[in-house]
Amino acid sequence: MGMGDAPDAGALIDNSPEVVMVADGRGLIASANLTVQRLLGYRPDLLVGRAAEDLIHPDDRAVFSDVLEACAGRDESVGPTELRVVTSHGDWRHMALTVVALTPPGPAGTLGLYLRDVAPAIGPAGVASSPNRLRALVDSSDEITMLVDRDGVVQYASAAISRALGREPDSVVGTALADWVDDSHRPRVVDAIGEVLLDATEVRVEARLPDASGASRLLELYLVNRVDDPTVGGIIVNARDVTALRETMHLLDETQQQLFNFPFGVVLLDSRTNIVRANDAFCSLVGLDPERLEHRRFRELLHPDDQANVDLAMAEPRLDERIRIRLQRADGTVAGARLSLSAFHDFVGERFHLALLDEYPAPTADEQEDQTRTAELAYLATHDPLSGLPNRQLFEDRLRTALQRAERKRSLTAVLFCDLDFFKQVNDTHGHRVGDEFLVQVSRRLANMVRPGDTVARFGGDEFVVLAEDLENANSAAALAHRLVSVLSEPVELKGLVLKGTVSIGIALARTGVSPEELIGQADSAMYEAKRAGRAGVALHEPA
Repeated sequence: MGMGDAPDAGALIDNSPEVVMVADGRGLIASANLTVQRLLGYRPDLLVGRAAEDLIHPDDRAVFSDVLEACAGRDESVGPTELRVVTSHGDWRHMALTVVALTPPGPAGTLGLYLRDVAPAIGPAGVASSPNRLRALVDSSDEITMLVDRDGVVQYASAAISRALGREPDSVVGTALADWVDDSHRPRVVDAIGEVLLDATEVRVEARLPDASGASRLLELYLVNRVDDPTVGGIIVNARDVTALRETMHLLDETQQQLFNFPFGVVLLDSRTNIVRANDAFCSLVGLDPERLEHRRFRELLHPDDQANVDLAMAEPRLDERIRIRLQRADGTVAGARLSLSAFHDFVGERFHLALLDEYPAPTADEQEDQTRTAELAYLATHDPLSGLPNRQLFEDRLRTALQRAERKRSLTAVLFCDLDFFKQVNDTHGHRVGDEFLVQVSRRLANMVRPGDTVARFGGDEFVVLAEDLENANSAAALAHRLVSVLSEPVELKGLVLKGTVSIGIALARTGVSPEELIGQADSAMYEAKRAGRAGVALHEPA
């Protein structure tokens, strides 16, 4: 192989730290590599023909579909998008998905699917026999792929190096990899190359490399020894930029450490209100060791009469509001406490609660009754009594917060205004009781179809509104809307009746300076465009 010549693409993918799959335009897996078996426990040949969606956590499948839809008609890759992938043992693995169209989209087209942080091998011969496809997979990856010889001199670099470091692949070929590593980290790269040649097949190391502007980037390097493989003849180096990840993790670690050192009780709860972590102060409060608290339901520690109040508070938590509760201690006694709750979502949209508690006299029966009544009134003031969904007031509050967050993060937020078509006929024909039950079923379908972290609200009558944050682009919002149109067109069975309805949806994308009221109004106007176009469809608000 001559200087700068690309090595065998199949061998590169064999040793990449990403899972690589090829799927058809419908999302059915055409090939999968051996990494699927090594890391997820599946035999590649048994995955062929299965829907790739089957490997995705149910709560993340809408996100997965968004990515596939967004890839349609685009020349560049879509992602990475964080989601959860199921192993053959039923465990969930957090991975980053990138999708690229290898051929024109459609049922006959093919898609390349990458799952980061996994080392794949080759799949069926049909893929291995197409070097152009494999080269597209390598060059479309967000990770840099390089081949270096025994002396650490770069023989090949993929196109990702220009995106990550601003260096053209040809400019690094023929240079020693260690020469363009920061001085302080150069020894660790030299040592890694020596180690992988001597007594290891795989080595991971982090090192700082300057980009074209001179700024230092922290990269994770994954080295695989393939010197004796005639199709490779060198060390394959895959690199990904972890600068932002490490900085964020460091900040989170510092913040979490400070928080859990507070003298009052601090408890982190997952989406099922299981205890993920509790500090020493909370352990003392309930008289249990940390090991006995981990994965236990927080609800189990509450006095039975207080569980309903806490459930209501968790539905719409506010850190500045405190409720008095009773905790059941390990020795059978009861401890009074004041509880404050906040909620947040992780990078894949899973909801968590943070509970702060300080010891306080247990509430009397009268105080408990007043507290319950207050919590119920607060819930009723912000939720639709029929569907249990947030009402307009709560939706606008959440939208206002989402717009502020989008301004800071420079992310895309959308409002989808949904209006049922011909719902009046259901009421007129079958009565309001059937109509109400039909609306409840619609509410459930909408809530089940949106992504974790999105909000579905009922504005009244047959009007529902969806708030979707952190969208990839307008296509992602449109894909979500079309899925909602599809699911709401399916028949609803109610007490022997089979009812069928449709929905018209208007989409408005948030732009700088827009108010919640303006964005909702834009989505409402677009919805009427969908109605005028024949109903059972989607329209996007076009700014003047």
